[in-house]
Amino acid sequence: WKDLKSWTKNVDIFKKRLLVFPINDSLHWTVCIVCNPGRLIRRYSKEVIEKKQNLELKQKQAVEERKRERRVRLEELDATSPLANQ
Repeated sequence: WKDLKSWTKNVDIFKKRLLVFPINDSLHWTVCIVCNPGRLIRRYSKEVIEKKQNLELKQKQAVEERKRERRVRLEELDATSPLANQ
């Protein structure tokens, strides 16, 4: 990475339309082409944010449900308490 970092020092690769990566593996050349890399990042970021928000909502709902169940149990205990009939 240290050797390649300077190649894109003044270039925002996520604003490019295409990225072309030549890959050499044991004298065999392959080319990897990434189309619209910025779009991939925005889409991925949006999905991550949505999943995080859904998880936070589920966690909040679970906490509220536990609180509600605890209140119901306490009310039941209060109703059956020997002091409740006095």
